[in-house]
Amino acid sequence: MNAIELAALRKYQFIWLNATMTIMYFVIILGMEIGITMRTFYIGLTILLLIQVLGTVRNKQPLLYTFSRRMRTLMLYEQEKMGTEWKAQQKVNAILQSFLIIMFLFQAWIMGNQPFYIKGEFIYYVCIYIFTVFLVNISTFIHNRKVDKSTVEEMKGYTKKMLLFSILFTVIFFIAGIAMGFFVSYLF
Repeated sequence: MNAIELAALRKYQFIWLNATMTIMYFVIILGMEIGITMRTFYIGLTILLLIQVLGTVRNKQPLLYTFSRRMRTLMLYEQEKMGTEWKAQQKVNAILQSFLIIMFLFQAWIMGNQPFYIKGEFIYYVCIYIFTVFLVNISTFIHNRKVDKSTVEEMKGYTKKMLLFSILFTVIFFIAGIAMGFFVSYLF
């Protein structure tokens, strides 16, 4: 694959990723507006993740890649570039998503039939969306740069490093989210 084709696929990947996040964000907002319960919300997330995990295990590829020929081409490129690390990364992702499924089921049980609503002004939701898009795009950019500039040999151990980085990133995201919540609450 030449550099021009790769650049076009990476651009498509960012468009696909951001469109998916935007649609999911609006579905969540719609759910709040129509008054779904917390249990319904968490069971819905559980079903989506379960479909993703089963699709990954059954088809040996992430479900998101099955909907687009370009994304499948990009997946095959990454498989080739990453070598055995690609399978390791898919296993880690499936394990982490399975853990989320358990957490979401636990949340559904705990939250019960409380209304699904997050206190805050509209600006709060916009800030959460922008912050999430920013973090996801940065992590995707870092991953893409590493994959595109590395050889198969240089990719060895990449999954473990990314897992540790993701844990650190999650902790920072959690702390920043709490800080942003206090900041927005203070303003309004």
